[in-house]
Amino acid sequence: MAVSLKKRDKYEEVYYKRLATNKAAFDLMTEEQQKVVRDTQVALRRFVTEFSETFDVTTPTARDLQDCFWRMNNAFRTEEGAE
Repeated sequence: MAVSLKKRDKYEEVYYKRLATNKAAFDLMTEEQQKVVRDTQVALRRFVTEFSETFDVTTPTARDLQDCFWRMNNAFRTEEGAE
């Protein structure tokens, strides 16, 4: 079922508002704090990608790390298309 234009517009409005809110909050962090968050995101992304390409992500620890990665990614996303 196709998403109506009105629903898509509402989704995009919420999405862009969230990006702006995240960016404003992120900008309040010190440079060191921002660097730690970004470095952690990169390390988690690398681990999740390598681990899921090599193994089935079925262990509780792997699932937890993967879940944390995506939650962190979404919580600190500050621009469109950034993952």
